[in-house]
Amino acid sequence: MISLGGGEPILGGGWINYTTTKTEEGKPIGYFFGLKTDGIFQSQAEADNYFQEGARPGDLKFVDVNGDQKIDNQDRTHIGDPFPKISYGLNINSSYKNFDISLSMQGTWGNDIMNIKKIDMNSGVGWYNAPKDLMERAWSPTNPSHDQFAINATNTNNLQISDWLVEDGSYLRMKNVQIGYTLPAAMMQKAKVQRIRIWAGAYNLFTITNYTGLDPEIGSTSPLSSGVDNGYYPLAKSYMVGVNATF
Repeated sequence: MISLGGGEPILGGGWINYTTTKTEEGKPIGYFFGLKTDGIFQSQAEADNYFQEGARPGDLKFVDVNGDQKIDNQDRTHIGDPFPKISYGLNINSSYKNFDISLSMQGTWGNDIMNIKKIDMNSGVGWYNAPKDLMERAWSPTNPSHDQFAINATNTNNLQISDWLVEDGSYLRMKNVQIGYTLPAAMMQKAKVQRIRIWAGAYNLFTITNYTGLDPEIGSTSPLSSGVDNGYYPLAKSYMVGVNATF
């Protein structure tokens, strides 16, 4: 963003009472705005020796960005960029004798996604179903996890917008592929048909990504919420067969 015309920064997105993005001069439009994390408190002594109010073992440890020895909204900062460094695609159309193939692939590299559903499904708040292995991954005195905070009835310290929600959104997707076979001309002359082509195809056949949400190819109706995944329904995989005939 080059200029806001002298205006104040614009906050966007939203999850309950929290904003998720910020737009200001000198930074990307709608960059992810939240707290930085520094692992998980592993003991009460570690929590007591830090200045994060109400912190307990198993809670996310937030970074004191401005150095005032307290964790508050003043420590919210740039935690991710929804815009890819590279967007790419590949289209191939080829044939050999009576066979033909066409395929289309697309993807992005270098973009982040804020996975809001991660906090809904992995915090034990009870609003949604949880992953079946959540309790196995969650921090506990016998499982000192550094990735998944503890699950308990009062989890408010962890229910904040932070880089714990931000994931690599890079992906490669096979959008469509179609293979066809055109019956020999001699056969068509006997049937009094000019051309018959039999084909099979697939759409959204596979996606290669490290993103843990439903679908890395998410859209947005506003640049202020680009890359914020509030649980968009994923694109369906489908298979089709067909016959093209010319008489």
